[in-house]
Amino acid sequence: GEWYCTSNPGLRELFAQGVIAHIAKGDKHPSISPPDGRGYCQCAACRGQDDPKVIEPSTGQISVSNRYVDFFQDVARRVGKAAPDSILNFYCYADYTQAPSGGVKLEPNLCAWLAPIRYCRLHRIGHPHCSSRIQLTELIDAWGAAASRLGYRTYNYNLAECLVPFSMISVWKHDIPYLKSKNCIGINLESLANWQIYGPHLYLSIRLAYDPAADADAIMDDYFLKFYGPKAGPLMKQYWMDIDRAFAELKCHAGSFYAVHLVYTPQFIAGCQKLLRQAAEGARDDPAYAARVDMAAEGLQNAAQYEQLRQEMNRGDFAAALKTYQSLLERSNRNVKSGWGNHYTVIYLERFLGEHIKAGAAAVAPPNRLLAVLPDVWRLEYDPQNNGIEAGYQQAGFDDSQWREVATYSKPLDAQGLPDRQTIMWYRTKFRLPQTTGKLSLFFTEVDGDATVYVNGKEVGGSRRKRIPFEVDVTEQVKPGENTLAVRVDHSTITELFLGGIIRPVLLVEKR
Repeated sequence: GEWYCTSNPGLRELFAQGVIAHIAKGDKHPSISPPDGRGYCQCAACRGQDDPKVIEPSTGQISVSNRYVDFFQDVARRVGKAAPDSILNFYCYADYTQAPSGGVKLEPNLCAWLAPIRYCRLHRIGHPHCSSRIQLTELIDAWGAAASRLGYRTYNYNLAECLVPFSMISVWKHDIPYLKSKNCIGINLESLANWQIYGPHLYLSIRLAYDPAADADAIMDDYFLKFYGPKAGPLMKQYWMDIDRAFAELKCHAGSFYAVHLVYTPQFIAGCQKLLRQAAEGARDDPAYAARVDMAAEGLQNAAQYEQLRQEMNRGDFAAALKTYQSLLERSNRNVKSGWGNHYTVIYLERFLGEHIKAGAAAVAPPNRLLAVLPDVWRLEYDPQNNGIEAGYQQAGFDDSQWREVATYSKPLDAQGLPDRQTIMWYRTKFRLPQTTGKLSLFFTEVDGDATVYVNGKEVGGSRRKRIPFEVDVTEQVKPGENTLAVRVDHSTITELFLGGIIRPVLLVEKR
């Protein structure tokens, strides 16, 4: 939400006195960080502190780190006189993630906590195939040069998707010792107790947080042996390390659900299921070991059902996808009650899948009829100057032969080697109108950006808001034979990591 005018001298004094009073009540090392959100003061004094040469990479916006660091410095000096033993903590987050410019040295009673929510969440710091994580190494060094104390606050899961088995064993094996080598004094890992999908790396992260110099491989060998038993242990180690390797080697960085299917292909799922069957056989004589293998199998069933409902959505069979989703949701609720799962699994399922599947099922429910799923591959052009309409990008006769061909629902742009650009994007495709007598609509399952839809050169409607399913009536604008569809997507603001554009299928529906 909105935060304070941090350049105001009176506000600074009042804030510092509030911090001193808070410390006196017993919180010796408080946070002085802004709340979540992007409500930065727009007054001339605050904006004048921003360095226009320092850009936040995730949004392309001017960093607001300088204004906040100047504020923190002032507060730290005031508080230091009254409470010299207190450390004041703040997050390096959102549009104040980048280090301050100008060679600033932070007051010794400040601790900067790096919170890289907008950096890839699938790969380790400095991963050679991940430019996001390479830039994070530069960020850590820059803050290290400014601050005498650093902390690190991040996620112990794939944010906005906590459904499928996910491993951060290789991440923590590297990152925790690395952070220690960079003089990081603390690590805050937001963790979810989803034991069926995260168990091994939760254990390793705790062990290494207390002893970064410990032998991670030895810790995990001991874990697999004692948790799953001598017969099942080696098989379960292979199961988890196969998952770990698949995410580590994935050349995609999209957040939430949008890269999951690139790991959990039908072939990969089948290989995991085979290992679990063999492990179950090895553990069958010991109820504890057998129950733990069963718990992992329950987690893998999430991935299998997600891949099933994704394929059902992609072929337009939303009635089947709804049944699969309801089964998955029911199982997830049971897992929460059993203590295996976490309520965020249910929340993210309902928020990022449920709403879309229910809307799709309603759109094609009888007497309505699905006429076609539009092609996966469209033509794409970026429009950074926002002159696409004047250039005729929406017109039926526009020549888009020089535009690049991109997949939409089968893989995100990031997995196709295209950067996530906060700009205007134009998509074009063609579709043929089958024989029909009813009203016609186009159903868009999900678009990352504000979408405006044109059929044969005429605007026919658009989305209510980003990434929410929507329908447009095209009855009056379509014609027998071939039709041209253009979609302008305003992807000027980030909603999820490395996404953008059309990301779920588009359906042509006859309405009755």
